[in-house]
Amino acid sequence: MPNSNHIQLLDEGKDRFNSYRVANPTEVIDFREAELVDRDFSGFNLTNVDFTDARLARSSLSNVDISRSRFVKCSLEGTSFQKARAEETLFSQVSFHSVNLAGIRAKKARFLNVDFSGGGLPNANLEEAVIENCRLNDCNLYYCRLRNATISTCDFTRANLTLADLCGATITRSTFHQSKLEGALVKRATISRIAIEDLRAENWCGLLPSQLYDLTILDEFGNLRAYFSGFWAFVHLLSIVAWLSPMLWIVLRSLALEVLPNPVESRIDHLSLIRQLSGYVLSGASAPTRIGTDLNYSTNVLFLSSWFLVFLYNCCRFTFIAKVKLLEHQQAITGLHPDVTLSPPWSMSFRAVKVLFWVNLIIVAAHVFHFLTTAYPVIVR
Repeated sequence: MPNSNHIQLLDEGKDRFNSYRVANPTEVIDFREAELVDRDFSGFNLTNVDFTDARLARSSLSNVDISRSRFVKCSLEGTSFQKARAEETLFSQVSFHSVNLAGIRAKKARFLNVDFSGGGLPNANLEEAVIENCRLNDCNLYYCRLRNATISTCDFTRANLTLADLCGATITRSTFHQSKLEGALVKRATISRIAIEDLRAENWCGLLPSQLYDLTILDEFGNLRAYFSGFWAFVHLLSIVAWLSPMLWIVLRSLALEVLPNPVESRIDHLSLIRQLSGYVLSGASAPTRIGTDLNYSTNVLFLSSWFLVFLYNCCRFTFIAKVKLLEHQQAITGLHPDVTLSPPWSMSFRAVKVLFWVNLIIVAAHVFHFLTTAYPVIVR
């Protein structure tokens, strides 16, 4: 329910309401679930107002400052936002189907799950805005400024983006079926590979060939292949084998000693493979040290720590190698470029694997060198 005091101030007129806003600049005005139908808000200071679930049908917010306000699940049939100032404003789960948004100044605003279909944003300023999961089919975006905006999972089917400014914008997982991009500015824009495939199928929607060179293609699958396929997959697997080689040597040595003749075997101490391998991880030594009648491995904290770090690193990169192989197999079967988006855990792991590659290589080389320079018993004739 709305704050009754705030509703009363609104009914008293813009002078009384604005005076209250000046005296209480940090207070959030609560118009949640308010009935604000057929109202003219001209001249009202509506910054930092919560309109969640409010009914604003056929109201006028033209030329009104609604910056940093919240419009969540509002009823906006016939409402006018023409030339309204809506910087850093949140619009979520609303429909602009019959709303006048011409010339709205919504810099850094957020539009989440919004239906713009059939509506219009001509001459609107949506610079640095976040637009996610929105329907913009048949929407008029003529001369709309979307510079440095973040656009994700949006439908631009039959949208008019003629002369729109998309410079520096990031566009991912969006469709442009039968849309118009004649004269649009796309310099430094970043667009996902899937969206590029959609534009290619539509003969680039009016973009000139020279403009395509201004685009940055966001291709997560291509990035993964660049580091975990072909030659680099071989390098990664070779590095993993090098890291495992001391433990493979311990296993092979134990199997070889097991088949020695009985007179020789009787002079050999026996330890389980698990004990030998865990001892190597603990100390870096391929054989235990005899202390009295017991066989023990001394703890080497530096070796133990580095071994576990390399273990975690190798698990990450082996997972990426397997993931790339599966995606390549999918591409070979379907003939379609895989649509890959690295979520935060994956993207962080990917960056870590790239950054720590040479560190891991140095640690593995140090482990192998340590193993190769360890003295082993030899047969002397």
